[in-house]
Amino acid sequence: MPSISVPFSIMRSITVSWLPMSDGRNDWPAINSGQTICPAVSVRISHGRAIDSGIIGCSTRETMNFRIAWAMSVNVLVRMRLMFHAPSTQSLLCFESSARLRSFTAAAHELHLTQGAVSRQIKMLEERLGVALFVRRRDAMTLTDAGREYIAEIEPLLKRLERATVNVMALKGRGGALSLSVGSSIGNYWLIPYLPTFTREHGEITLNLRTRVGAVDFASTSVDASLEFGDGKRPGLHSDFILPLRLLPYAAPSWVKRHGSRIGPATPRADLIQHLTLPDAWDGWFERERIAGDAGKEGPRYEIMSMALNAAAAGLGATLLPAYMADDQVAAGRLVALSDHAWDYPKGYYLVYPEASIGMRSLQTFKRWILALGEQERTTLAVRLGAELDS
Repeated sequence: MPSISVPFSIMRSITVSWLPMSDGRNDWPAINSGQTICPAVSVRISHGRAIDSGIIGCSTRETMNFRIAWAMSVNVLVRMRLMFHAPSTQSLLCFESSARLRSFTAAAHELHLTQGAVSRQIKMLEERLGVALFVRRRDAMTLTDAGREYIAEIEPLLKRLERATVNVMALKGRGGALSLSVGSSIGNYWLIPYLPTFTREHGEITLNLRTRVGAVDFASTSVDASLEFGDGKRPGLHSDFILPLRLLPYAAPSWVKRHGSRIGPATPRADLIQHLTLPDAWDGWFERERIAGDAGKEGPRYEIMSMALNAAAAGLGATLLPAYMADDQVAAGRLVALSDHAWDYPKGYYLVYPEASIGMRSLQTFKRWILALGEQERTTLAVRLGAELDS
């Protein structure tokens, strides 16, 4: 079947395929820009149930340019083969490196190519896309708006491609790697202590961890899943509940000597350490304990719980913490619990992942393991809560 290179500008998607001419001819030559073009093309246009057909003529030594704008969805079947060809990996790598380093010369050095080779790859990519990706100046090179948008889209895809290639080369399909984003506090104080068990049971999987505050943007990062704090309602993503955030107030023994062993109306509001990720936590605690007055916002604010933990252990105030963070400090005598009854914050911890990660064997294995671990932890918390209520 002959092929043809046809640039065309349209306002709606169209479907293009070969149709036989009414006289049965099918011996048209391969055609590219600048060569002799077919004298006529048979066209069938369908919109709704109506079908129009006819002949479109075209002159020689020019490319055919179909400009079609329909008020409704239109399918156009033309006697020519139009196939989408993605840019080559080489050109995308040259673009990514050049965009990151802001230099064709530096990109060439990184990729072990000549500067001319990189420049040609970029030129071919720009011609393929029909837009300029760089603004070239004598003393600098910057991305155009199109270039910035394109690099934001392809960079995570290239990272996933690289990771998938490394995985299959290293593990030969026996397991794989999983890139997991995890909050600093739950990662350090809850997840990592259990990871030796996961490693023993699933040695074929390499678990790579990175930390961040807040929800992960999977479109701009190369992580496969995230163990994150939230309400489990992220549109377009899958969320599996792992753990509640069960809180108790804690303070150092020195602070307890000055201000008492319980949080109450007389507790200095400036000594209530605040979490930026839990801005209303003390308000919820006051309401739960029916403490008169407002919790206020006068206390020092820390971005992550581990900071608040260390600040409380240093005697800087009282803070709300989950038991998995405070237990070791309590056992060491550096913290004291200021209540016998824990409180569940309205949000909790979820394993979150996009649709693109569902088929990963490593994710499915980790998901089964962490769901079982979370269920075990929740059972332990329920038993502990029952003992607190009985007391």
